[in-house]
Amino acid sequence: MKKLLLSSLLCMATLCSHATSADSLISRQKIVDNGGTGLFKAYEVIEKSLPGFTVFRPENLSWAAARENALPILIFCNGGCMDAPIHYERMLTDIASHGYVVIAVGEMQMVLFDRKEHSTPSTVVTTALDWICSQARDKNSDYYSFIDTTKIAAAGHSCGGAQVLCNAADTRLKSYIILNAGMGNMTMAGADSKSLHSLHAPIIYMTGGTGDVAYQNACLDYERIDKVPVIHVDMPTAGHGATYKEKLGGSFGRLMLDWLDWQLKGKKGKSDVFLAGNIKSYPGWNFQHKNFKAHVGKTIHATMPCNMLEGVTEREYTIYLPGGYEENTNRQYPVLYLLHGGGGSCDDWETYGSLRQTVDSLIDAGYIRDFILVCPEANKNNMMYFNAPKWKYEDFFFQEFIPYIEKNYRIRTDKGGRAIAGFSMGGGAAIVYGVHHPEFFSMVYDISGYLRRQELDFLKKDPSAEWRQEIIENNNPIKCIQQGSKADVKNWSQVRWMVSVGDQDFTLEGNMDMVKAFREKGIPYQMHVSAGSHDWKFVSPNLKEAIKQADSNFDDLWISNGNRHLYGLLSRPTNTFGKMPLVIVSHGFNGTHVFGKNYIKAFNALGYQTYNFDFGCGSVSSRSDNNTVNMSIRDEVNDLKTIINYFKSRSDVDASNIILLGESQGGLVSALTASDCAKDISRLILVYPALCIPDNWKERYPKSENIPDTTQVWNVPIGKRFFSELYDINVYKTIGKYSGPVLIIHGDKDPVVPLSYSRRAENTYKNARLKVIPGAGHGFKSEELKISIMMMEDFLK
Repeated sequence: MKKLLLSSLLCMATLCSHATSADSLISRQKIVDNGGTGLFKAYEVIEKSLPGFTVFRPENLSWAAARENALPILIFCNGGCMDAPIHYERMLTDIASHGYVVIAVGEMQMVLFDRKEHSTPSTVVTTALDWICSQARDKNSDYYSFIDTTKIAAAGHSCGGAQVLCNAADTRLKSYIILNAGMGNMTMAGADSKSLHSLHAPIIYMTGGTGDVAYQNACLDYERIDKVPVIHVDMPTAGHGATYKEKLGGSFGRLMLDWLDWQLKGKKGKSDVFLAGNIKSYPGWNFQHKNFKAHVGKTIHATMPCNMLEGVTEREYTIYLPGGYEENTNRQYPVLYLLHGGGGSCDDWETYGSLRQTVDSLIDAGYIRDFILVCPEANKNNMMYFNAPKWKYEDFFFQEFIPYIEKNYRIRTDKGGRAIAGFSMGGGAAIVYGVHHPEFFSMVYDISGYLRRQELDFLKKDPSAEWRQEIIENNNPIKCIQQGSKADVKNWSQVRWMVSVGDQDFTLEGNMDMVKAFREKGIPYQMHVSAGSHDWKFVSPNLKEAIKQADSNFDDLWISNGNRHLYGLLSRPTNTFGKMPLVIVSHGFNGTHVFGKNYIKAFNALGYQTYNFDFGCGSVSSRSDNNTVNMSIRDEVNDLKTIINYFKSRSDVDASNIILLGESQGGLVSALTASDCAKDISRLILVYPALCIPDNWKERYPKSENIPDTTQVWNVPIGKRFFSELYDINVYKTIGKYSGPVLIIHGDKDPVVPLSYSRRAENTYKNARLKVIPGAGHGFKSEELKISIMMMEDFLK
C-alpha cells in the first residue's frame, strides 16, 4: 500500500532538484497538479533564506504582478502544528496559481515520509511574516515590488488554526482562516479563548460537521466573537480531515480561494457566496455570518445652483455615498474629490472606472473605511478647470462647489479629511489645486496628469485647443514649484503628493519634471511608473490605489487654533463604530506625533481612539510648525485645550471619556491642561513628566534680564519667551486642581527628570498612582516600554 501511495505521488508531481539561474536563491523546486488551475503556473520552492518553510508561488512573479498588481500573501500552518505542508500542497499550489504567494510551515517533502516530521512553535507565523516583509524591502529579492505586504492572511488546519489565533494580535494580518479548529474552552499552541479578543480583522471558520472534533469549539468561538466580522461555514460530511488532499484541495480549497479573493483582492462578487446565499457551487454546505456591515453604496448624478460660471445657472456633479449614509446621521465622512479628464464628464469615474463597485469592494474587503467621493463636471460649456476670461472655474470650485458639497452632505471640513485626485487634465488640475491651495488637501494623487503645454497631434484638429493650452501653461505647476518661496515649500510639504503614470504615456516627461522640481525643493513625494498608456486600462487600477491611499491619509487630522494649524494622526479601533473614548497623546521636547505611535495598538485594542499630534513650534521636525524659537509652554497648553474642545464636539467621541497622556515636556503640558479642563478629562497619564522644567530654568536664569534672545537646548534653538513664561508657573499648586484618576510612570534611573518630582506629584494629586520601573531612564527601552503599556492598560480597564 505504501509503495502504491508513493508511486501515485510521483506521478502527480514533477520533481525538480535543481535551481534555475532566475531562481538562484532557491535550493529545490516541485510542481504539483501541473501548477494549478489559475492563470499563473505555480510551484513550490525552498528558499535558502527561509529554512524550515516552503513557498508556493507563481513561477513567473513579474508576469503575475503585472497582470494582478502586487500579489497578496498567505501564511499557512499545518495540522498537528507539524512541519509537513505536503498534506496541503495540492490546495496551496492551486491558490498560488491564482496570484498569491503562500508561505507554509515546514520544508518541502518530495514524497510522503521522506523525512521525519516535527512539531513547531507558534512563533513560526511571526518568522514567516518577518521574512516576507524583509523580502518586500530587499531590492535584491525575487519578491521585491511583486508582493503586497498590506494584504496578508493567515490560515491553519486543526492545531495550525490555534497557531494562527495565537498570533491574532499581529496587525500585519488582514484576515484569518481557521480550518477544522477552534479554541472553545481549551488551550492549544499558546492560544485560548482570550486570543479572540486580539482579533482585528475578518475571520472565517471552516468545519466538517458534527463528526469534526473541532466543530463544537468553532461554534463556541463564533458565538463569542462580537467585534470583528466572522463567518462559520460547515460541510457536514467532511470530517476533521476535510478535502485538502483532493485535487486542488477539493471544495475546502475552492471556498478558501473565494474568501481570499474577496478579502485580499476586493472581488465583491465573491462576497455573495458568504453573505448573499449564492452557494450553488457548495451544495450541502451551511453558511452563517455576523458583524458584517452592509456596504452597498450608491452613486448619484445631481445638480447644484451655480452663480460664478458665466452663462451657467446649474452645474452637474456625481457623488458616491457609502452604505449606511442615511442611517448614520451623526457621522461626518472624509471626502475624495475626483477630477475627470479632458473631453470626459463627471460620470466617467462610474462609467469607465466602476466607481461604486470599486469603492464597495474595497470597503467589503476591509481596505478602506466609509468615505464620500465627489466628481465635479468640467467639460460642459468650457473644458477647463482653471480661471480664464469669463470662466472662473477654479474660483467656482473653491468658493462655490466645495462649500455647497460641505453644506449639503455630512463631510469633514478639515484638511485631514479632504483629498483630491484626477486623471489627465483632471490630474493636472489636482496638482495645480494642491499647489495653489495646500491648506485644503491632505493628499493629492495625480494619475497621468497633463501639467503643461504639449504639442500633440490629436489637438491640432481642435480649434479650441490653443485657448486651453495657453491657460494650462499659465497654470504650469512645475514652474510654480520651481519658483516657490520658503513659505510655499513649507506649506507644500504638508501635503502628501502621489504621482502615477504609464511608461508609454505622453505625460510621462512632464510628470518626471514635476517630481524633479519637488526633489530640488526638498518636498516629499511618491512616484510610480509602470507599464501602461493614457487610457482607462491604466487608470482603473490606479483609481483603486488612489482611493486606498486617500483612506490611509484620512488618519491625518489637522486642527486649527487661530492661525496655528496642528497636525496629528487619529487612529481608531478596527470595526468599531459609534461613540468611542479618546486618548490624546502629547510628545516631549523636540518630539513629534511619531513618539506616541507606541501606544496606538494597545489603546485601539481596548476600544480607544488615539490622537497623536505635533505641537506648533514643538520640534525641528514638527509638521505643525518647526520654528522652535517660538516654542512656548503656554502655547502648548492652549493648543491642547483647542484639541480637547474639538474632540468634545465630534459625534464619534465619547466626550465623558477623554484621557490625556503626556511624555516628558508633554507630561508637564498635559498636567497643566488637565487642571484647567478638569471637567473634560476623565483620566490623566503622565510618563516621566518633566515637572522640573520651571525649576531648572529659573535656576539657570534667576532673572528675566539674564535670558538671551536664543538658547541652544540639545542643539535646538529656543527663544526668550519660553523661559520668561516659566517664572509665572507654580507647577504643584496648579496641577493639584485636577481631582480625577492619575497614573504616573517613571524610571528610577532617569537622568533628566529626578524621580522626586513624580513622588511629589503623587502626593499632590488627590487620586494618583506612581509606578516606578527599576533601571529605566528618560525614554524607555523596548522591555520597559512594554511594562509601561501594561501599566496603562491596567489603569484604563
